Amino acid sequence: STQSTGAMNLYVDYVKNYGSAMDTYKELHSIPSFKSFCEEQMKLANTKLDLPSFLIMPIQRLPRYDFLLKELLKMTPENNVDYQNIAKAKNEIVKKKKKKK
Repeated sequence: STQSTGAMNLYVDYVKNYGSAMDTYKELHSIPSFKSFCEEQMKLANTKLDLPSFLIMPIQRLPRYDFLLKELLKMTPENNVDYQNIAKAKNEIVKKKKKKK
């Protein structure tokens, strides 16, 4: 669907720009006011995760889905009504992983 294609394009752009975002974060984190702002936001959110921990989460998601679908496919009989859809979803993720490189 067009919506899922748009979402995947956003994901690919996110992955491509991740390194740049981390470089910017590292630069800004050397500024005391930015560092204290980040620490304050962590306290307000009641989390021990810093901004880089949140920024990496989408990057880790696609490989996780690939793994889960691969395992699900192993456990699903080929004559199961969902087998083809699981295989198709896994193949799409593999294509997207290759596209982002």
